[in-house]
Amino acid sequence: AWSTYGENIAKMKSALCWLLTTRGIPQLYYGEEVLMPGVTYPNDGYVRKDFPGGWIGDKQNKFLISDRSPQENEIWKLISTLANYRKYSKALSIGQLIQYVPMDGIYVYFRQYESEKIMVIMNTNDNSKNIQFDRFSDQIKNTANCKNLLTDEIITTPKELQLNPWETHVFLLIPKK
Repeated sequence: AWSTYGENIAKMKSALCWLLTTRGIPQLYYGEEVLMPGVTYPNDGYVRKDFPGGWIGDKQNKFLISDRSPQENEIWKLISTLANYRKYSKALSIGQLIQYVPMDGIYVYFRQYESEKIMVIMNTNDNSKNIQFDRFSDQIKNTANCKNLLTDEIITTPKELQLNPWETHVFLLIPKK
């Protein structure tokens, strides 16, 4: 995917959030977690080079934080966080998908299994957008707080949210008691 999105880290992060929170089994090429580019020309053997690190003589070891760039660490952390959460989340692994029709480049969907509910909000625009939560009231009506799964921040369920270009939020909805 990195070669598809070029240098736009925000688009890459949105694509990975979608991949790791939607239905199905997420598949990544090795090296995606450190932004390794890949091409299929002249054949698929060029999709990925050898992973940098882990072998004697490697100049860099991308398994180490110190050998990764800030952007590589950002993607590594996002994949690690969502993939590890997904391992234990029934909502993300086998839960129901509830989608809302995208409006003005904003895509919102929920994943739910029993009382666990995840809300994913994506801005697929090249400019900032404000989103009103009243459209999703049937899904959030019994929610007191939201935990941002990417930052661990807990916030009161908002009535609206300002989204940066290509920004994605993944919230665990915390029910009212």
